[in-house]
Amino acid sequence: MTPLGFVLCAWLAHGFFPGSQGSGIPQAIAARHLCDDENHSYIQSLRLVVGKIALTVIGLFCGASIGRECPTVQVGASLMLQAARWGAMAQARGLILAGSAAGIAAAFNTALAGIVFATEEVGRAYE
Repeated sequence: MTPLGFVLCAWLAHGFFPGSQGSGIPQAIAARHLCDDENHSYIQSLRLVVGKIALTVIGLFCGASIGRECPTVQVGASLMLQAARWGAMAQARGLILAGSAAGIAAAFNTALAGIVFATEEVGRAYE
């Protein structure tokens, strides 16, 4: 079951959810530096939220060693970016940072660790 599950995950990630590969943290960092909304949709979208969650669950059921923190970072950042799109908010970069912090806080049940992580890793600055 494990090899078939890995093949299924690879096929789904490549065919239906491109951009869902990887841990999620580099995608959140890259999303903060992108200016074009079309490029954002490749690494941060609701489709990727569904894909990332589904692929994580399938991978865990098949025996993959998947950390819970990295997928939640990309999911949180994607959801906050979508909220910025729906609300026509100008501070999308800040919301991506907030979504990343929420992902870490949810994974470890520590709000302060999420804030520190987002400031140090995703934000790369203390702005």
